[in-house]
Amino acid sequence: MAVTGVDINLLFIKAAQERFQREDWKFFCRDMCTLNFSERYDFAVASSAYHHIPDSHKQLFMNILKGHIKPSGKVLICENLLPAYMNDTERPQAVEKYYSRLLDFYAQGNATSESQKAIEEVYHLEVAGEEEHKVDFPVFATHVRGAGLEIELDIPIWQPLEFKESNAGSHVFLLNQRSHSN
Repeated sequence: MAVTGVDINLLFIKAAQERFQREDWKFFCRDMCTLNFSERYDFAVASSAYHHIPDSHKQLFMNILKGHIKPSGKVLICENLLPAYMNDTERPQAVEKYYSRLLDFYAQGNATSESQKAIEEVYHLEVAGEEEHKVDFPVFATHVRGAGLEIELDIPIWQPLEFKESNAGSHVFLLNQRSHSN
């Protein structure tokens, strides 16, 4: 099986090259929002990548993912989604609610102290608008549909009961190309 890995962070690429020393596995340090490989793939994985893409480029990111899969290809996205919010004024409350519940969950023995510290740092980055750009499910779903994709499967990995209605939390999504009749 041939694998092509892409990340904007050179340290991640070097780590992958060291860990996965296989002739048919290739890794590239590239910005996904400018990626233009001629090859099309059976499967693409974006693990916790979407929320690192600035909001103004999220649709482009989804379009590029779709453009790099074969017509029968699939996209697997592991992503964290905020509780629903209506506008930029409400977003900080959604961020606070998300991280408050996640840190409570971690504090109950569901994560190491190092993981808790990392999430606290990520929370501060999210509040500052640096590196973290989480959105809610309706925004995510709009980008999926806008790219001509559809959600085939949605598996909540962490989703407090109070987040269920807005479909917030940590998810694994399996996407496929939308048929023309949809």
